[in-house]
Amino acid sequence: MSLAAPPAPTEVAGVEAAPKKAKKEQPVGVKKGGWFVRIAIIVIVIIWLIPTLGVLVTSFRPENLVDTTGWWTALGHPLRAGEWTLDNYRRALDAGGFSNALLTASR
Repeated sequence: MSLAAPPAPTEVAGVEAAPKKAKKEQPVGVKKGGWFVRIAIIVIVIIWLIPTLGVLVTSFRPENLVDTTGWWTALGHPLRAGEWTLDNYRRALDAGGFSNALLTASR
């Protein structure tokens, strides 16, 4: 038994072999995703970002508006003066010595 490669195919008289198309090489482990995969990923990302956006918007709203209306109502009139505040962050940083602990941890 021999481990040699099989002989090359012989050409038929008068017929040329069709040229092989060059295959575009891709990096190892990379596959081309179809349109369905890409759309599914975009939909999942958007669904994932909706609650994150809600938490962010809620963090900038006064407590009475958070208790009485939904976060999406702030997006209807984004420039209304009473809809936005930094007071929630001010209270969170002042409560329980958080700012002192933050300064101690950064040393």
